[in-house]
Amino acid sequence: MTFDMNDVEPQQSGDLIPDGTFAKLVMTLRKGGTDGSSDADRGLLKASNQPGSDVLMLDAEFTVAEGPHARRKFWQNFTVQGGKLDEQGQSIGWKISKSQFRAMIDSALGLNPEDMSEAAKAKRVEIAASIRSDAQSMKGIDKALRLYESLLYHEYGQARAEAELLLRNYLDAFAAVPKDQVESYRGKMLELDRALQYMKKYHFITEPHEALATIDRICLEQGWKKR
Repeated sequence: MTFDMNDVEPQQSGDLIPDGTFAKLVMTLRKGGTDGSSDADRGLLKASNQPGSDVLMLDAEFTVAEGPHARRKFWQNFTVQGGKLDEQGQSIGWKISKSQFRAMIDSALGLNPEDMSEAAKAKRVEIAASIRSDAQSMKGIDKALRLYESLLYHEYGQARAEAELLLRNYLDAFAAVPKDQVESYRGKMLELDRALQYMKKYHFITEPHEALATIDRICLEQGWKKR
């Protein structure tokens, strides 16, 4: 068997992509085998391999979509839970990851975080509407969390009212949970605490917030560590 190698492309260089390169990327999440706190996170997260660490991460693979570095790949882990805490008891790694995700969204949509032009506002309204639409496929507290997320982009009274109602219903139901089942609510309760604390910090919810106070009391009573 013979092969004509004259029209074969040269082997791709193994050199690093130069620092400061601008490129369009495709982000893919690689399942890490560890469950998160909701069905959507089942098997999605990756646990740290450091002994004694409680860190959970998203394992992301980035592929350059076009240009001179097309098809080149690189990888990054994003902490979503655990690790060192700030003075409010929040995961420092998760705060960093959220800032990076927000920057990715703004970049993909051509938004400057400080851009308050009418075009930028319209795009944020569009993002919020898309998140609310996605929330319609969810139920209960997972739907509430998704609706709260939409408020980070655009205030919409109906979404806020529904999220608040779903949250109150969840907490009312928790009050009737048998003692031997309370621990199973730990992950979701801590997720709610993180979400509402974030919204409180950036003034997306007003104080005093009854549900947040209730969640804080529950976590203290149960001795659950806030991440």
